[in-house]
Amino acid sequence: MKATVKGIVLAGVVTFMTAGSAMAITVDGVFDTTEWDGHYVSGNNVIARGGGQYFDIEHLGMTQSVQDNMLYFGLQTGFNLADDVYWASHNYTYKRGDLALDIENDGIYDFAIQFSIDKSTSDVTYTLLGNPVWQSTQMSSVQQYADPWRASAGTVLATWTQADAYSSGNMGGAWGGVTTSYVIEGGINLDLLGGPLAQGSYAALHWTMECGNDYLNHVESVPEPATMFLLGTGLIGLAGISRRKFNNQA
Repeated sequence: MKATVKGIVLAGVVTFMTAGSAMAITVDGVFDTTEWDGHYVSGNNVIARGGGQYFDIEHLGMTQSVQDNMLYFGLQTGFNLADDVYWASHNYTYKRGDLALDIENDGIYDFAIQFSIDKSTSDVTYTLLGNPVWQSTQMSSVQQYADPWRASAGTVLATWTQADAYSSGNMGGAWGGVTTSYVIEGGINLDLLGGPLAQGSYAALHWTMECGNDYLNHVESVPEPATMFLLGTGLIGLAGISRRKFNNQA
């Protein structure tokens, strides 16, 4: 039993010492919450009108990996990312939004990540725009929460295709009896964003659909090296104490 306690303390050291440089995400079109653990937020149903799962966002994630110089992102939603959503009562097809990236978490979205999906291959083609000109969501009553929606213009910084980055199916909970979820995952070379996120800084990722009926924001923090070092050395000390106690009582 005492050996188990020791193991838990040592595991804590690894967690804190590596917290600032998360391991690489496997881009496979599956939003694995274990893989994204600590780097995503979950949705809480709709914010404005009905429509159920069609207009709900389930998960939005982002994390930096300094090992491979990438910023990874992922989205899971009931909104049809490949075909958009036709709403019969309005006789209107609502369009998906672009991923909006705010590097300083200052409320200014510095980059737009546009995407198109090839359903026959599950490949996703991404375009990174700098200095985006943002469009507002359709419903004025939710614009203060849901905006921005989609970039109408910007400077193309890169276009790339990631294989098997899309999937759809019954992957999560259902709203309004609809069970289908849609997932995209991807990664951006950090050099395109000006390099790795600064230690002690924050960045935000945002996504919504045209109507603005639901949205998610995920704010990612980058721990200070000094903080991680102090936490790590403190836990190492605790591990040493536990080891001595274990040896003395053995």
